[in-house]
Amino acid sequence: MNVFKLVTFSLMSTLMGCSTIPMKQQVAEEAIFYGAGINLGHSRGQCNLIQSRCDRNGYSEWQNDDGVTNCSCKED
Repeated sequence: MNVFKLVTFSLMSTLMGCSTIPMKQQVAEEAIFYGAGINLGHSRGQCNLIQSRCDRNGYSEWQNDDGVTNCSCKED
């Protein structure tokens, strides 16, 4: 399971360049939520990856007022 988390974290870090939020905010969010077992996405590409690896019951998706797709996955 730890290898899965490491691969997911690495892929999320790679996709961070596709996001519209500042890098410092993304790094802070990832550090906080990763420790809690929650994956966050701030773009359609990130959310597609998260959704493909998440249990359907743990996945949540929403759009900001500016139309940007965001999502989260709570791991059991």
